[in-house]
This record gives sequence, structure tokens and C-alpha cells, in this order.
Amino acid sequence: MSDVFTLDRFLGIPRLSGLRLAPDGSRLVVSVALPARDGKKFVTSLHELDPHGRRPPRRLTRSAPGESGGWFLPDGSILFTSTRPDSEPKGDADGDEEDELARLWLLPGDGGEARVVAAPPGG
Repeated sequence: MSDVFTLDRFLGIPRLSGLRLAPDGSRLVVSVALPARDGKKFVTSLHELDPHGRRPPRRLTRSAPGESGGWFLPDGSILFTSTRPDSEPKGDADGDEEDELARLWLLPGDGGEARVVAAPPGG
């Protein structure tokens, strides 16, 4: 019986949270949590939805630690937080400690790679 509802199947159901509408009403962003590969925690990524239902959903972020937030700026860029490693490390910092800190990231509204916009001491 493959249609038996088990705890494992329940835990595999995506969890949606933090639905946000862009200022111009053209886009929605939602956080989607799925079990991590090791099954020990949930990892969240940001997905874009078309509020008019014309375009399919699109995953915007993907990292092992996951992301949270998804706040729109007036220009359509998206701010989010993550402990993902910075693609442009700052030279003398110890990489292991630096990778554990939460940072504020900006994903350009017109596409491109996310970049760190704030990295407060202590995350």
C-alpha cells in the first residue's frame, strides 16, 4: 500500500511561510521549507510565484543552510537572511566562524547573483 500516510510522508510535505507581495503587485515570494538531505532539520529556500497564475513557480535561492525572509524593496530587489558563506570573503577572517554568521543578502530584482549587504558582528 503505497498510499498509506506515514510520518515520513508527512514530514516530506513542503511548509510554506512568509508570503510577501511585491510593491507593484507583480510578484509574490514565499519561503518553502523541506527536509534537509540528512533528514535532521528543515532547510528553507525562497520561491517566486506569479499572483496571476500565468508563470510557473520559480526557485530563487538554494543553499545548504537555507534562507529566510524575502522582503521586497521598491525596485523589486529582495532582501533575505542566510548563514550561507559569502562568495567574496574578507581576507583575514577565520572561514569557519565567518560561515556561521547570519548576513543580510540582496537578490537583484532584474536577476543576477545575491550579494551581502550587511554582516553585523555576531550575526
